[in-house]
Amino acid sequence: MTDRFVAILLTSFTCAVAGQASPSNRGAVPGACALLSQREVEEAAGMPVREGVPLLRSGVPSSCAFIAERLVRLTVLLRPVPTAEWASEQVVRMTRGVHLGTYREVPGIGDRSFLYEMRQSGAVLCVFESGYYLEFSLASPGLESRAPAVLERLARSALARLAPATSR
Repeated sequence: MTDRFVAILLTSFTCAVAGQASPSNRGAVPGACALLSQREVEEAAGMPVREGVPLLRSGVPSSCAFIAERLVRLTVLLRPVPTAEWASEQVVRMTRGVHLGTYREVPGIGDRSFLYEMRQSGAVLCVFESGYYLEFSLASPGLESRAPAVLERLARSALARLAPATSR
């Protein structure tokens, strides 16, 4: 289980922290913990979770973890897209797939989104929306078959909260 958890964390932060340049003329980036409530995560996952706690304290990118029993962990990462080139490179990489599994495009979530399923380890949903990159990862022993649906539901909730922040 520890190897799987480490794989999810590494996957989660691999493309999200590369290219740390901040976009110009952008207001304050909302915190990742403000995008989902404990209740929303509990309802989507079908189990109790602890309140979200920030993982990165530097502000940009922002991340939040919701932890449940049985080592289930949902992590949300939010960052402004530094450049259009960075976003294009990530999309190309996701389209090609990677060693531990394969990304597939998920229509109807954000401007563009990709799901990366890691067999028994869980899944990661990467979303590009209005100049932001969001990543939802779920380390989910026992929830593998439900992980994509859980992540998609939570992504939709988070995007609804992010929309008012991006229109300021």
